[in-house]
Amino acid sequence: MEIFKKIQELPLGIRKILLWSLLIVISIILILVWTKIFTKKFKNFQSGGLMEELKIPYLKEKLEKDINKVEIPQIPDLKNK
Repeated sequence: MEIFKKIQELPLGIRKILLWSLLIVISIILILVWTKIFTKKFKNFQSGGLMEELKIPYLKEKLEKDINKVEIPQIPDLKNK
């Protein structure tokens, strides 16, 4: 808590410089982490691992089974009556 009191006692210009410096450092760290995650996901996508991760073949089989179970009701033709 003492460090916050010391920062509060500094002139406004120096506090602004500290604030912007801290924001820049945090944003650079977040950008680096994001790019690392993005490149990992992109490599996984290129190798076809995304399909396995999302279990798309399983979902496709399940949908095909469910679609075959769906019965479409017959609507009587009203023109002939």
